[in-house]
Amino acid sequence: MPVEERMDSLVHSDTLGMISGSTNNEPKPMDTCGVPRFYLLVVILFVVFVSMSVAIILSSVAIGRSPKSFSDTDTAATNDDYVWTFAAGHTGHALEYIDERSGQLRGFSIDLVNAVCQEAEKNCEIIWDFYENCWDSETGMAAHGGQGLLGRWYDGCTAWANTANRRNTFKFSDQYLTNTNFKFAIYTAKSKSGINWRDLTNLTVGFLDGWLTDDTCLSMYDDITGFSRSNARHYQTFDALTQAIASGEVDCGFMFYIEPLKTDLQVLTAGGLEDKCSKSSLSIMTRPDNKLTLWWNDAFQRIRDNGVYQKVCDDVTINHGHVITEMTLSRKCLED
Repeated sequence: MPVEERMDSLVHSDTLGMISGSTNNEPKPMDTCGVPRFYLLVVILFVVFVSMSVAIILSSVAIGRSPKSFSDTDTAATNDDYVWTFAAGHTGHALEYIDERSGQLRGFSIDLVNAVCQEAEKNCEIIWDFYENCWDSETGMAAHGGQGLLGRWYDGCTAWANTANRRNTFKFSDQYLTNTNFKFAIYTAKSKSGINWRDLTNLTVGFLDGWLTDDTCLSMYDDITGFSRSNARHYQTFDALTQAIASGEVDCGFMFYIEPLKTDLQVLTAGGLEDKCSKSSLSIMTRPDNKLTLWWNDAFQRIRDNGVYQKVCDDVTINHGHVITEMTLSRKCLED
């Protein structure tokens, strides 16, 4: 066979062999960069494995920090294993406070929750949190539900007054305290003079963040005019607000009428203002979808009937007498 014909035959047979896969001298598949595809596949599988591992870890963390689901409280009322959680804060007096000696959360609210949960045979835990996580009133914004209660961090918040504004977002248990000689006031610094509390035009006003005496409450007094939310200033603690008033950081402040404050501040509203903001006294505040009140109200009524509630009230002086203040005395236990 001529050389040309033999060369054509070899080329033709090699081509057929590569197409059919029958040749014994087939080269290893290579990617476009000259890397064997086997090693490229190993790299891809490794990257996928690592990505999936990270995703699983992150999802586990997210699940661990996720709030309670809707289904949690749908069945919780009849589920003996469900743990009902309550958020309490630090008022600095006997209602609810952090005991400096023990570092524990104590107070009337804590004693009451424990008594009601024991009567109802429910598993309960009380969590300390900032009040604004239950109800928030930030500068320049209308008061609104706090991220903790709305975000299902807990089932309820203790010691919240039932107001028209709050009822737009939350629901309330039966009240467990009542108000006595409960008044509000507008304060200013001792050094200030000439402020007309009935006309707050262009005056900055200080408020306690999340408290009943917020800017919405102030707006309910028809005889007080000129107030603008743009002039509202909010403070996290009682001490921070009183200091801001005393130093002139704000022109005046709106909060509860407390006799001892007259020592450091000037009371513009002599004798205090009647409460126009709360519809009832302190209750458990919870979400409308939560089942807490289904068992709480019944159990609370039972401890009123069997004397446990009265004992919790009587023991306030014994257990929390060292932090009883005028704020504590502005509330009293329900009478039969």
